Amino acid sequence: MFCKIRIYKDDLERSLTLAQNLEQAGCQVLAVHGRYREQRQHTGAVNWVIIREIVKHLSIPVIGNGGIISKKDADEKIDFSGCVAMMSATTLLTNPRMFQSQLDTPVTTDMEGNSNKNENENFLMAFDYAREYLKLAEEFPPFSPKILPPNKVLSEK
Repeated sequence: MFCKIRIYKDDLERSLTLAQNLEQAGCQVLAVHGRYREQRQHTGAVNWVIIREIVKHLSIPVIGNGGIISKKDADEKIDFSGCVAMMSATTLLTNPRMFQSQLDTPVTTDMEGNSNKNENENFLMAFDYAREYLKLAEEFPPFSPKILPPNKVLSEK
């Protein structure tokens, strides 16, 4: 069983108790988002200290989550926290290759979609992503036996 939680607001004990209870209930992998519920709009700092303490007290793998903006950043957070891996969502929407990149400067966008790259770089990056997507769509078309076994293929009505 895989579970994902958010920490309690600046409350290590409650966050740790929740994580330990999930482990005791059978959770085999736990993802911990280092922001609390009221920070769902990506506001405020991610509390990596609480995540690190959860990792120290559990015997199951812990995946860190929250505020990851580059591969370098993810690697640094793994080193600091002891997590086995990192999850990311928001940054991957604007830079799907984030974990491939060795760049120190992440490609980021603000809430209005404005990027730290110039317009030409954005166009070339988007073009590369589109070309890669079309190649994969051609290789793995909908209802393909490569995706679903033949007995699971849905009818095309």
